[in-house]
Amino acid sequence: MGPPKTVLITGCNRGIGLGLVKEYLKDPEVPKIIATCRNRSKAEELVSLESGGRLKVIELEIVKYQDDYKDFVAKVDKELGSHGLNLLINNAGTISEKHSLSDLTEAAMIEAFKINCIAPTLLARALLPLLKKASSPSAELGSHNATIVQMSTSVASISANGMGGIYPYRCSKTALNMAMKNMSLELKKDGILVMAMHPGWVKTDMGGSNAMISVEECVSNMVKTIAQLGEKDHGAFLRYNNTSVSW
Repeated sequence: MGPPKTVLITGCNRGIGLGLVKEYLKDPEVPKIIATCRNRSKAEELVSLESGGRLKVIELEIVKYQDDYKDFVAKVDKELGSHGLNLLINNAGTISEKHSLSDLTEAAMIEAFKINCIAPTLLARALLPLLKKASSPSAELGSHNATIVQMSTSVASISANGMGGIYPYRCSKTALNMAMKNMSLELKKDGILVMAMHPGWVKTDMGGSNAMISVEECVSNMVKTIAQLGEKDHGAFLRYNNTSVSW
């Protein structure tokens, strides 16, 4: 089936997003990668990767969705042309330090829901015409056709929650999973695979130095897992290493 020809990844100035860009750039069969960041001037390493000609970095403020990302989508459409978008990885996210009910605030909950659930859902909607352009409803589901990967987390699992805490992060990512499931049911007829992925506990600014795996291990496994996605994974919740996460 081959790799995706066009890839768009959000939140790429550092961590997993930057790692995913580097990983896809290793594959010469992926000719076009679009990476987003909030400010190009603060994403020097990411911007330096544009020199090879296959990567385009576009600024995106993920929570400014009031106009359905009109200008951003127009820029992406211009870059991708008639081929459309094969793979959308909604990686941008945030984690709150509000761990207990006593220190929980409305502001923390709203911010988490905007960034972790509302934005990736609305961005997928805004990019839907480009995904449909790349997809063939009669083709096998997969990233060679059209796929949306929503970056989730194992702590969004209700059945596996034995510790509690981190209310904004858990709740917003669980809501993202439900939105993903809804999208999978709605978009199957269009040949667009939709799934949620847990990247693992990764050594990033968000994950911290005590995390279990490196960015390199995370992204190499994620890219392999995405390449293997098919009909059975439509609407699924998987780890970076292609194992299932309980709902």
